[in-house]
Amino acid sequence: MTSTPAQSGRLQQNQTGIILLALSLFAGIAWLHWRFPDVPLGFLYIFPMLAAALVLNRWQVILFSLVLASTRSSILQPEPVGDSVLRFLLALIAYSAAGLLVIEIASNRLLRRTYTAQLSEQQLLLQQARADLETLADSSPAAIFTLDQQARFVSGNKAAATLVGLSPEALVGSSADSSLPVLAAALKFSPGSTTFRTAAQCQGLRADGERFVAQTWFSTYDTPAGRRLAAIAVDVSEEIREREEQNLRQLLTNNRIVAAAVSHEIRNICSAIGLVHSRIQKSSLPEHDSDFEALGSLVHALGRVAALDLQVSTRSAMETIDLVEILDQLRIIIGPDWKDAKASLHFNIPRELPRVFGEGYGILQVLMNLSKNSLYAVENSTDRHFELSISATAQTLLLRVSDSGSGVADPSILFEPFKSETGHTGIGLYISRAILRSYGGDLKFEPSDRGATFILELALAAHLALPK
Repeated sequence: MTSTPAQSGRLQQNQTGIILLALSLFAGIAWLHWRFPDVPLGFLYIFPMLAAALVLNRWQVILFSLVLASTRSSILQPEPVGDSVLRFLLALIAYSAAGLLVIEIASNRLLRRTYTAQLSEQQLLLQQARADLETLADSSPAAIFTLDQQARFVSGNKAAATLVGLSPEALVGSSADSSLPVLAAALKFSPGSTTFRTAAQCQGLRADGERFVAQTWFSTYDTPAGRRLAAIAVDVSEEIREREEQNLRQLLTNNRIVAAAVSHEIRNICSAIGLVHSRIQKSSLPEHDSDFEALGSLVHALGRVAALDLQVSTRSAMETIDLVEILDQLRIIIGPDWKDAKASLHFNIPRELPRVFGEGYGILQVLMNLSKNSLYAVENSTDRHFELSISATAQTLLLRVSDSGSGVADPSILFEPFKSETGHTGIGLYISRAILRSYGGDLKFEPSDRGATFILELALAAHLALPK
């Protein structure tokens, strides 16, 4: 028997009982009708149809209606053929309609129950997803919020309230015009149906008057209530302060190195002038000439200035660093330049390395300087590549940097300040070596058959105690 939507659940389980009930009703009504043929009992045949329709399909309902109508017609007194056919058709239609109506009612009831269950399940999933999103938003260190067309906060997590210096209860409804003016301007800048999706770094103002810098990612969208803006913001003030302080420390270090280089050159010149002054003094010039004595005093004074202690002292900024992280940053920074030069980069570096002693920014600057020099050296080479590899000794980590350029004509002047084969300032390698030496390491040139190879010696943190 083909099942219908009505034939499911408890009805499907009691199908046999329902069929027996319908047949029993049919038999009882047929017997009453046969026993009292003059009494109009034809309408009673609807009841077994109503019971059977709970488990029958549409075609079975029509067949059962034929049985009911035929039984009723056979019990009635003989009538003209036309009247008998008309009564038979009317009964067939009535019984079939009653059965089909029951099927539709049962089917609609079952569908309504199914849809209600599905709707409840979807609502439960929606509530769970909303709870998960709220938990994610509340636990996020990034500020997540939405603004309405008047730049008022519609919603926001705890980090958003902290970002603008308000309590979570006071956040909703407050204005972002002063706290995040860039976002307020973005809402006014994108009228009509134009959407706005971008990232921006902007200044903000907390409720207590403290200024901060925020990195924001936001987009605008339209709702029936008007334009909205959804944003994620992170306070990067501390990161910017640390970066600028690091840049300042490195700038001061480099300035001292350059000053030391200039001092070294001036000292050499003063020594030569002093030697000439001594020789002239022993010649035929007047022994007590005031201008000559003044010249000698100036030379000696300049020599004393050049002899001042200008040693690099950066140990207070040093720490143990992860060289793998520094090399990953280097790959990101120099990769586009080498790609534009149609050259290849080879980093033969394991993912786990012992920590070394130094300052991350300084080591990165040395590697960037070597990369820049190598990129210039391979400009006229057909085979252009830049390679980094690692080796180690008992107390040092050796980072070998090599290229396929034209090589170095005179290695003796590589690390001397203000002497360069390329026409540049000639202090890049001098500063790079000074930076590494300030970390207890060194920068050396290694002769090779092709190109230029430099070795960065970095002190292993396990074998070098931090300075007090």
